[in-house]
Amino acid sequence: MNDEQKRELAIAMKLLESKKRAKCFDPENLDSVPTEQQTLILKDINTVAHRYCLGGNRSGKTATGGREASWVFTETHPYWKREASWGGKPLTMIIVGRTTTQVQEEIWDKKIKPFLDVNEYTETNVANKLVKVTHRNGNKIIFFSHHSPQEAREKIQAFTAEWLWLDEMPNSFGLIEELHARVQGTGCRFLATFTPKVVNGEIRKLVDSKSNVHKKYKLFMLANPINKTKEQLEKIAARTATMNDAYRKTILEGDWYLGEEAVYQFNSQVHVVKDIPMSPEHRHIVAVDPAASGKAGYVLLWENPVTGKWTVIKAAYVKGNAARPLLDEFNKLTGQRNVVRRICDPHEAWFIKDAAIEGYTYDGVYKKNERKKELLKNVQNKLDDSTLTIADWCTDLIDEFTTCQWSERVRDKIVGASRFHLLDSLQYGIDDLPKFVPFISPETWEAMLRRKNKERQVLEQKRSAKAKRRRRW
Repeated sequence: MNDEQKRELAIAMKLLESKKRAKCFDPENLDSVPTEQQTLILKDINTVAHRYCLGGNRSGKTATGGREASWVFTETHPYWKREASWGGKPLTMIIVGRTTTQVQEEIWDKKIKPFLDVNEYTETNVANKLVKVTHRNGNKIIFFSHHSPQEAREKIQAFTAEWLWLDEMPNSFGLIEELHARVQGTGCRFLATFTPKVVNGEIRKLVDSKSNVHKKYKLFMLANPINKTKEQLEKIAARTATMNDAYRKTILEGDWYLGEEAVYQFNSQVHVVKDIPMSPEHRHIVAVDPAASGKAGYVLLWENPVTGKWTVIKAAYVKGNAARPLLDEFNKLTGQRNVVRRICDPHEAWFIKDAAIEGYTYDGVYKKNERKKELLKNVQNKLDDSTLTIADWCTDLIDEFTTCQWSERVRDKIVGASRFHLLDSLQYGIDDLPKFVPFISPETWEAMLRRKNKERQVLEQKRSAKAKRRRRW
């Protein structure tokens, strides 16, 4: 092979490599492709405005964001085209990472730049920190960090973007709201990728709620092709061996981490139920927690007449700081059910007194203030032995279970304790459960006739036997 042929071969090989790099998922493996779940995330860019990708460490979540960023930046995305209404104007893309170092070294240098031709873009640095990258087609990526959520909000407010990627979850619901506001136009897209280690009830509620504009995805560490070798599996096993089960599931499967300070060990897969054979004639308990602030908690528990187990079938907040309107709302929620007991926070004596005048007897909780830990433990014990479950439509109560945390600074103090009125109501109800009495269904007319006939036959047999004995004498 002469020199000219060698040059032509080198050019052809470089061209082939360039084509493969444009399509591959991992720049270190030109034959790589995204997993099935990663493909779903990439395809949904056309139909889902806000995508939330939860994954464990090394599950491929940041790789997914980086690959999509490079495709949008060069406008070569296999599943997406720019909106016609945008015309030919250059795209503004925003990437928000945990720190400026992480943004530059982990996201830009490792996850985006390897897919690009060095002649396609120019970097803009300020004080040796990367702030912007501009493609020769005019598209630009602007980089921010969210190590200081308030500072990030103030800086980002000046921009609007067609595409925005948030990598790693900040402990600020307000920042996420601000980021949503930056991509409000037609066809604009928001992508978030994170391991949910930070405990934030508002963010979790947002991500988990059902909506037409957003969708949640899960990526698993062991599903990532880079973790398939024996050596990698051994490293993962060694690294996670000393973790508690909750944290291990966060790392491996991207489950929400409740935190070591969680008041309740609540597992939605175990403690939440869907199919409930309830009937209005079964026994029910109403437990309420009126508040001077005018936001009362209400919980309705149903007893399974066969097993004696209890299920929360209603949990709601009711506005009002006067007994009569509160009672009206409580009665609407209760309906025509067989309520065998009503329980209330004894501190709210005004409510108990006024309710009695209206004909409703509410029992107080014995020494509530002195038995706070006992009340908490009673609920946990009921959860642990499966004698308490929560209906899956009681979402506000489920949220309180998963966000109630002990303070790291003050011993035995619950963070924001005054806002968990549904949990307080449930504690009162569990503390005063009636003794289990198996439910006996009313006898039908046909069943009564059969029983009476059987009794008549037995009586006639006894009379006949007695008559025979008399004849022998």
